[in-house]
Amino acid sequence: MLRPAQGYVSSADYSGKRAVLVLFINGRPVECAPLKRALEATYASVLPKAAKPFVFLVGFVPARLLPAPRALPAS
Repeated sequence: MLRPAQGYVSSADYSGKRAVLVLFINGRPVECAPLKRALEATYASVLPKAAKPFVFLVGFVPARLLPAPRALPAS
């Protein structure tokens, strides 16, 4: 059973030098380039041109969907 993700997203006045995505799945840190690119594209239309978002997400999914602790399927 999937549970909703929880997290925090920076406001429009946050100005980082690059987009930061901190993602935890089932309590483990995960890197997911496709999700990071999707978040950057989503915020590109909302944030000022030089601003980059900071996103912290925690999600829970069935373990069988995660082949390795540090890799998330890019489907």
